[in-house]
Amino acid sequence: MANSNQNILDDRRYVYSEHNSKVEKISDENSESKNRPVYKRKHSTFNIVSWMFVFAVTALLYIGNVIKVESLAKEVGELKTTHKKNRNINQLLQAEINRKSSIEKISVVASNLLQMSNPNSSPNWFSIDRNKLKELKK
Repeated sequence: MANSNQNILDDRRYVYSEHNSKVEKISDENSESKNRPVYKRKHSTFNIVSWMFVFAVTALLYIGNVIKVESLAKEVGELKTTHKKNRNINQLLQAEINRKSSIEKISVVASNLLQMSNPNSSPNWFSIDRNKLKELKK
């Protein structure tokens, strides 16, 4: 029985002719035409194409991200340069404000344009009489 099962399995491995349903065995082993062994594919075509698509999308996203980061880095560099220029302008304006608000500059402008002068004596304090103030209001 085991031998007949083996013959049946071996018979399935031969190529059948169109006219005969029986397998003709040729004595010469080199001239035997056997079917190729069946192997299960490890990866299907759909899986390979799917992985290629995922890889392509990932590569596009990565390249887009790199380009965006480089443009943002360039923009940050330009903004830092602009900020530095503005800080220098602010320092120049602050120095000009300090120079123009100095007492020497103010006293020169006050004396020349407005004919003002510094007082020779210290100011005097005076007091107000409340009774006289009430009389004036009436």
